[in-house]
Amino acid sequence: MEFPPSYALIDGNRVSTLIPNILPAPEGDDGYYGFDVNTVLHYAGNGKWSFEEDVYNPREAEAVVASWVAAGGVLPGA
Repeated sequence: MEFPPSYALIDGNRVSTLIPNILPAPEGDDGYYGFDVNTVLHYAGNGKWSFEEDVYNPREAEAVVASWVAAGGVLPGA
């Protein structure tokens, strides 16, 4: 998967960022298989984070993965 952040908002030590989770298109397919995740982080200092929360729609994620598998995507260990 790829996780290219599309934007970030920073307020003090808190960061909110929208990070699409994108599965690679199966060979011979040029479809888009991704779903958005809003990630909230709290910076603790010294290069460390003290908090992370990922907010996404699990039904959307399930549908995207199912579409990807139907198009020829292979899950690890399958």
